[in-house]
Amino acid sequence: AKGGHLAGAGAGARARAGERMPDALVHPNGDVVEVAGVRIETKNTHGTGCSLSAALATRVAQTGDWVAATTESKRWLAESIRHGAALEVGGGNGPVSHFAGLWARGGLSTRPTPEAVRTAWWEEIASERAAIDALPFVRGLGDGTLARDEFTTYLAQDALYLRDYARVLAEASRLAPDQDAQAFWALGAHGALAAEMQLHESWLAEPGGGRRPGAERADAVAPAPVTVAYLDHLLAVAARGDYAVLIAALLPCFWLYQDVGTRLHALSHAEHPYRSWLDTYGDAAFAASTARAIEIVTTAAATADEGTRAAMLEAFRRSSRHEVAFFADAGQAPGAAG
Repeated sequence: AKGGHLAGAGAGARARAGERMPDALVHPNGDVVEVAGVRIETKNTHGTGCSLSAALATRVAQTGDWVAATTESKRWLAESIRHGAALEVGGGNGPVSHFAGLWARGGLSTRPTPEAVRTAWWEEIASERAAIDALPFVRGLGDGTLARDEFTTYLAQDALYLRDYARVLAEASRLAPDQDAQAFWALGAHGALAAEMQLHESWLAEPGGGRRPGAERADAVAPAPVTVAYLDHLLAVAARGDYAVLIAALLPCFWLYQDVGTRLHALSHAEHPYRSWLDTYGDAAFAASTARAIEIVTTAAATADEGTRAAMLEAFRRSSRHEVAFFADAGQAPGAAG
């Protein structure tokens, strides 16, 4: 079931490029598999139905897998539609460029756009995002009912995490293939150690000096198992030296925090006990930094070979699951280091 005529902005609304436009694979038993996509602004749509049917028939015959065939055929058709105008055929609704990918890469495998990667990866971790939203820690953080000692325990673990996260960001900077990406990851490493650690210190220290009751220094607290597990994952990816996979593993810490922070920031007010945290992760500067991280990672994924892109997605998934575990464990004191 093609979604090309869906009004992406709502019934009767004018469709705009970039709006969500899924197709659906409907099985005989009624099961539906949605295949993500976005609308492409073009007049070159002549023959898209026939082209999709032919692609599906070819891919199903090759693999026997309807879901894989539909996903790959839709990617191929989207690429063909995007390049159709370059053919400069006729003056009306022109054809798609069926061989755009073949001419560009000398092969039949398609490559997604950065936008397609972004959509697919975000939907890939929908269950993790829902799990984070449902956690008592996150709910209490948003409405201000979270116990203070739970919050400071979380901050101590987060401080431990940020120290090694900064090291991994620095490694991404070292491996970066261009100066812009190198500067971005280096700035992120500085931010993890400076701006965010300053937020932790402002919470863990008494206004007149000393420590708040029950607030230990980060280096005097034993890392929780979930903290160790997350850092082991990131450090292992960094040690393998694959830049593309490494930045995919780094992305959930940007993306999920910005997603949670943006929504919780709507609950911030002058008397909110955790206003400084909400303001930090709901800040426009953090949103801009996250958007840049998404751009760098999705562009790298879109230009990578199929094997590297699959490895990137797996690293992204694993980090997302570690984020859920980190939030779920937040506030549980592991005890002081010996």
